Amino acid sequence: MEDQVTTIRIVTDEWLPSPHRCYRYKYEVMDQESPYYQLVDMAHAEVLLNAGHTYVVRFNADPLNPWIEEMLQEI
Repeated sequence: MEDQVTTIRIVTDEWLPSPHRCYRYKYEVMDQESPYYQLVDMAHAEVLLNAGHTYVVRFNADPLNPWIEEMLQEI
């Protein structure tokens, strides 16, 4: 996701226990202006997001290891 801020809808959420201790999400890009609009992918995060909810988030800059760095707003 290349260090961008975008709107996503969480499809599934899963807690990964030790040694990972993070969440794994399947998400759909909801931002109509994004080149990734309506695509579904996986990402990890330390922040709790809920399946079925829509959020504005900031991703990291590594497209090979996508992480949700920050949740900015729930929509």
